[in-house]
Amino acid sequence: MRRNLLNYHLRFSVAALFLPSVLCAQGTLSHVRVVRLSYVSGTVAVERPGSAEWDQAMVNIPIEEGFTLQTSARSFAEVEFENGSTARIGELSKISFSELAMDSEGNKLNRILFEYGYATFHVTPEHRDAYAVNTDGATLAPKGKSEFRTDFDRGRLRVEVFDGAIDVSCSSGSVRVGKDTVMEFGLGTTEAANARRGIQKDAWDKWADARDTRASVERTLASER
Repeated sequence: MRRNLLNYHLRFSVAALFLPSVLCAQGTLSHVRVVRLSYVSGTVAVERPGSAEWDQAMVNIPIEEGFTLQTSARSFAEVEFENGSTARIGELSKISFSELAMDSEGNKLNRILFEYGYATFHVTPEHRDAYAVNTDGATLAPKGKSEFRTDFDRGRLRVEVFDGAIDVSCSSGSVRVGKDTVMEFGLGTTEAANARRGIQKDAWDKWADARDTRASVERTLASER
């Protein structure tokens, strides 16, 4: 499934640069969240806060603030948030959940560290939920309901937006990437290269689509019970 775009020694850090004013105004945030590892295939390891050891990740374990997931070759994982949003992690990838918070009105703040690899994020925010992904200085902030993929190769960030739109921001400025658009960026700049319309989906994208379809069917069945 790998697009062969990975450089394993270069790392990403994902951090949110944007925080809705409603969250800033709340003061105390709760860090008790219902986030779970909803799918595991192959060898996936989990590291808990304060631990220097990696354990085998099992499906349905709760994902808490500070947890890190790492996938091996031909291994994949999916994390599901309370509102059905997902973070799907490709092989040879590493992702950390640096903050999973909620204010008194139920708005959720999701900050993620995506250190290397490739992943697809399907975001379905409720109320004023906040999501952001930063790749070594370039923040990817989804604008409402959206689905996008990130890859990295030789100092270049590749972004594919399947639905909705995301803002890509860094110290040099910001650019919005819309639906059905592919863009590549150099680190530390929002200057896009090879920008084009139309996405050619590979096996990973088709797998993510199948997971979306299955989740939709399961929600429909659950509502009919």
